[in-house]
Amino acid sequence: MNIRPDMNADATTALPVDPAAYGLRGPDLLVRAVLAVTRSLPGNWLGFRISTPFRRVAINWLGERPVDTALWGARARLYPRHNSCEKNALFTPQAFDLKERKALASTIDRRLGEGGIFTFVDIGANVGLYSLFVAARGGARARILAAEPQPGIVDRLRFNLHSNPGPNVTVIPVAVTDRDGETELVIRRDRSGSYVAKSAGGVEPADIVRVRCRPLMAILAEAGIASIDALKIDIEGAEDLALAPFLREARAELLPQLVLIEDRPDWTMDLYALLRERGYRQAARTRYNIIFRLPDGSDRDMRGLVRWGNVLVGKLVEAMWWGQQPRFTDVGCTFRAVWKEAWLRIRERMAGVGPEFSPEMMIEMLRARRRVIEIPVSYYARVSGTSKHSENYFKISRTALRMLRVIFKKRFLGDWRP
Repeated sequence: MNIRPDMNADATTALPVDPAAYGLRGPDLLVRAVLAVTRSLPGNWLGFRISTPFRRVAINWLGERPVDTALWGARARLYPRHNSCEKNALFTPQAFDLKERKALASTIDRRLGEGGIFTFVDIGANVGLYSLFVAARGGARARILAAEPQPGIVDRLRFNLHSNPGPNVTVIPVAVTDRDGETELVIRRDRSGSYVAKSAGGVEPADIVRVRCRPLMAILAEAGIASIDALKIDIEGAEDLALAPFLREARAELLPQLVLIEDRPDWTMDLYALLRERGYRQAARTRYNIIFRLPDGSDRDMRGLVRWGNVLVGKLVEAMWWGQQPRFTDVGCTFRAVWKEAWLRIRERMAGVGPEFSPEMMIEMLRARRRVIEIPVSYYARVSGTSKHSENYFKISRTALRMLRVIFKKRFLGDWRP
């Protein structure tokens, strides 16, 4: 490895940053044709694999040239030659970290629906893809703190953010670690990325630059951030250095509700255990990342009126069919295990096609003198999306009325049909 004070001192590590105004580097005819194909593919593994030969043709044609594009409602200038995240976002944005973006979208929508400001901390922002997604989704009511230390990459980040009108983004050109000062940033010579040097030595061809480093708590205090809605961290194995001190020191009200973290085997401590100690629960695992949520009262899907409404309607079914000795605290459960013989017995009496289907099935099982056992569960936030039956008060009221109508008619009219 070579230690250099400035990455630009060596052409082997210098990253191209084209200063031309956004729009002047639009895709040419060939690249437009490739994008038309790759962006129309399904956002799954098969679509990604099908896109590979098309991407290779376009990248070989482009060489080091960037492409101005739009993705997720944001503008970006992407350099697909070496940076895999720029490559994937350019050709298959529909498949780029799909579960992670869905988790972010649901958290953003909920926060904005409550009338608040959505605060997002992007550690290892790279060229700003996550920050751009949040800025486009949250608009003027999103506040973003983007930390990226690598020279060249941070310039691409700034360009992309400045190409979009009005985002409230603060770029922090530092490495987030466990101390205040300077640290060594290892730049791979194939331009595939960089990482904070956690120990001396190394075997891969790389250069080292010295960059400013700061703890996350200090960065947040200086930025005046008192609460975080979501935090994404992807810093190539140094997540433990950045996140562990924060998790140990942060007050409960400062902890982010959503954490997206790259899954790494090379940490010096069990970061997942520390997340669990602070109350986080794993919501999902993707190929590269793990999604954690903090399941407090403000981040549950079944909360407030909706939860107690389910309890009361469950108790109503209990009371009306008391002879069967049921015990219910919910009528909206969508996961059921039913013996085939029992289902065949009640199938002809089932009439509901909407949310009323759930209590109707419970009632018909009781009427058929089958035992119904409810297994209580805790309700935590959805990984993505919102319930189509309870996303607003109008739909909650409509769902409740449909359920009550079925319950009373089944009790007093017997084999009622709509």
